[in-house]
Amino acid sequence: MDSFKESRERTAWVSSITMAMSLFLGPAIGAFINRFGCRLATIIGCLSCSLALVLGSLAPNIMVLYLAFSVLFGLGTSFTYVFLASYCDSLFQQEEIHRSWVRNSRSRPGNNDLRSCFTSVSGRFDWRNTFLIFAGVLALSSLTGLFQDRNDQKTDNFIDQKQEEFHEIRLQFICVEEPEICGAVGYGGSY
Repeated sequence: MDSFKESRERTAWVSSITMAMSLFLGPAIGAFINRFGCRLATIIGCLSCSLALVLGSLAPNIMVLYLAFSVLFGLGTSFTYVFLASYCDSLFQQEEIHRSWVRNSRSRPGNNDLRSCFTSVSGRFDWRNTFLIFAGVLALSSLTGLFQDRNDQKTDNFIDQKQEEFHEIRLQFICVEEPEICGAVGYGGSY
């Protein structure tokens, strides 16, 4: 706020755009992961976040920060969150309780650690240098995609299985006599 001399409301749009982009792009990123795999999604997600932090640190005003940082960072976080969800599902196919636990808690420990780390680094440096430091960390994190198995059959088979299950489900919309009560009923079968 102080750097751009903007109000709290205009500054809050930075994180709002980031979250909106992350959630809005989820289905498209899911299709991308189904097509090209988790390995490429990891690399693109981390590099996109890293590039967003570098461009955000160079932003001369809040409007450039909206475009340079928020949109790209939202794209990168969408890649990483959708990747983690699909990867956790494939790792814990049989153990529903483990899958639910990992999916529901995957971001909480990381966010808490990242928040304290970000606070301590930004207390020592200004926010622009903090962005650059974390851009370097995320660029290094993109290397983890290189260590993933290129032919991860377990993940690919799980994704194919889920797509087949999806195609077997048909939805039929039923409106009861009262128009405000409508529901969707799914039942198995092929088209």
